Amino acid sequence: MRADDLKSLDYFDLESDGNWVRWDSGILSNKVSRLLFVILFKNNSGCSGDLTLTYATLINHKVRLSIMSDKNETYKQEIINGLNEDLAREYQAIIQYVVFSSTLKGAEYGDIAEELKLHASEELAHALEVAKQIDYLGGDPTVKSKEAGYSQDSKTMLEIDLKSEQETIRNYRDRIRQAESAGEYALSEKLRGIIAQEQDHEIDLKDALGLR
Repeated sequence: MRADDLKSLDYFDLESDGNWVRWDSGILSNKVSRLLFVILFKNNSGCSGDLTLTYATLINHKVRLSIMSDKNETYKQEIINGLNEDLAREYQAIIQYVVFSSTLKGAEYGDIAEELKLHASEELAHALEVAKQIDYLGGDPTVKSKEAGYSQDSKTMLEIDLKSEQETIRNYRDRIRQAESAGEYALSEKLRGIIAQEQDHEIDLKDALGLR
């Protein structure tokens, strides 16, 4: 196999120093790299035999290798810790939406009060999904909530909710980047669905506060 042949592969796995490594041709960039390997090529297509590649010169390409070893366990724990922070924020949001939807005062807030009830049910669904993902990754879902905000002023209630939503969105974006860096693409897709609803909540709150 020549180095140029590697460009046509979607991916292949390498074994080096006891660690499995994935080479993804989709992330090759236009840089000159000269790489020396003594590696084992694992043929994922089921064709006959393994191939030892001893030398590869990649012209105008650079390869990013993602080591699948103890580092992945570290990344996984970081994701679990982050998801537990997200779960605690979901608990916080549920509490705030339940309380504020019941205590908003003033005719101008009638419509948003009903929206907040819907937000509360959606945040519960988010919490259930995040807890499921934490368990799948081998973690323990937290039982602790972030401290819920409170006010007796209707406008301030909505401002508290808006600030919480914006913080939640920022953190889910971070979690999506973490998940994709660790190759947890299914988790990334689940979080993208959640963040889309959080952005809808943000829009509802901005509309109610006259910020759009």
